[in-house]
Amino acid sequence: MRVGLIGIGKMGLAILKGLLEVLSREEVLACDVLEERRRLAGELGVRAFPDGRDLVGESDLLILAVKPKEAPGVIRDLSALLDDSKVILSIVAGLGTSKISQLLDHRGRILRMMPNLLLSVQEGAMALCAGPRARRDDVE
Repeated sequence: MRVGLIGIGKMGLAILKGLLEVLSREEVLACDVLEERRRLAGELGVRAFPDGRDLVGESDLLILAVKPKEAPGVIRDLSALLDDSKVILSIVAGLGTSKISQLLDHRGRILRMMPNLLLSVQEGAMALCAGPRARRDDVE
């Protein structure tokens, strides 16, 4: 499975580091509009891009880790590139799975996760829920 992380802020970076504990660097991609954040991913050995659309074709699971105010635009940009073979895992606060589905033109299998920052030291907890079109194996 290849994972694409969209957003390399504080929480995104914590998730990225956690992914690298269980996946190889070749199985993880990332993107962020800020070059400084992409450089951080590169220092971890992860290919990083300036646009989330670059990740869609190469990723089975897309993790949406952007600021809430940026999320609708980012999601709309991805929608035309998605189909129901892709899983979208959102950690965006205040943006429910139904709204994400609507912004994606009802494409993709949607999950929502609410992590805490202790993930950055691998001591965090998270809640996960299935959204539209998600399958049991997506949650597992």
